[in-house]
Amino acid sequence: MIDLNRIQSITSDIDDMKNKYNIDITILSTHQKQKTEVEKRMEKLNTEKEEVITKKTILEEASTEARENAKELLKDVATNAVQMVFGDNNFIDIEMREKGIKADVILRTVYPDHVVETDPAEEDGGGSADVVALSKFCSISELAGKDNKAPWFLDEPTKYVHGNSGEVATFIKEMVEYTERQTFLVTEDEYVSSVGDVAYKMFKSEDGTSVATKIQ
Repeated sequence: MIDLNRIQSITSDIDDMKNKYNIDITILSTHQKQKTEVEKRMEKLNTEKEEVITKKTILEEASTEARENAKELLKDVATNAVQMVFGDNNFIDIEMREKGIKADVILRTVYPDHVVETDPAEEDGGGSADVVALSKFCSISELAGKDNKAPWFLDEPTKYVHGNSGEVATFIKEMVEYTERQTFLVTEDEYVSSVGDVAYKMFKSEDGTSVATKIQ
């Protein structure tokens, strides 16, 4: 004898299994689609990561080269300046430290039997620190780009250079001619003022007003 209740129960179970199958198939399809999208995003991110690493490497190499070029430019200009002012036996060296972020400036004075190394910033008198600072200023101006023709404003650049202001003035004049920059220089040194194309003497009149007189 056929058990109808049993048949109905089995039929119901089969329907439930079909519904569950259809639901699982839908979930599986959704997961597979999400997996494909995630894999595409990962592939894109990996490509971008490789590009970033490549750019980072190029920038690091370019930065290293730029630092070296800047270092050599500063050495050359500073050495030229100190030799012009203090003699041909003087040389400037730049030692990079802290991953190239900071640098130590060393003045080497070469004598027949020995070499004296000093830090211009710690020098007591003589003015080499001011000469090096002036040459650094000129170098940085050049590193800013050839199209940058902003004028220079120099206030008493030979103030602490004892007995060698004329040589500093000559160095300034050569740098101005080389860079083709308009330069405004304030000085109390008559020789320094004489190297300019135009010079004005500033003084205060009896009533307290400032007067500028062109020096011929």
